[in-house]
Amino acid sequence: MMTESYKQQYAYLCLMRPPAPGAIPREGLDSVDFKEGRSLSGHHYWGHAIYNRELTEDEIKHYDLEKTTLVVLD
Repeated sequence: MMTESYKQQYAYLCLMRPPAPGAIPREGLDSVDFKEGRSLSGHHYWGHAIYNRELTEDEIKHYDLEKTTLVVLD
């Protein structure tokens, strides 16, 4: 029997600047992507950051982030 394991991840769009050092929280950071786009809420974003933890509302507000859902296909 094949079992699959899933790692919980949390994705956030960077609304004001690219996801560079100092522009996003470091704790729990798994990866970043610098691809620009437009969110479902209509905001332009400069990239996204993926974390292994959920960010606090204060972190989201302080770093001008927007929580999102990313679909990753293997």
